[in-house]
Amino acid sequence: MESDDLEPRVAALAELRDFRRAMRQDFNAMRQDIVDLREQFDRGFEQFAQGFSEMRGGFDALAAAQQQIVEMLTTINTDR
Repeated sequence: MESDDLEPRVAALAELRDFRRAMRQDFNAMRQDIVDLREQFDRGFEQFAQGFSEMRGGFDALAAAQQQIVEMLTTINTDR
């Protein structure tokens, strides 16, 4: 082979290497974006679950208060 034949091949390999490097960087950036998005979703679901738990606690307290009112009204009606 002559050196004239090697130069285009070497240039093509260098171009391919640069392309692979750029693609690897793009994939790594996309992977990091997906990881960041997953962390945001996880935090959002944690906040949702915490809010739901707080609401559930409030509803339980409300139900207990209503039960006390029912018991008091029952006592008043029974005493009459």
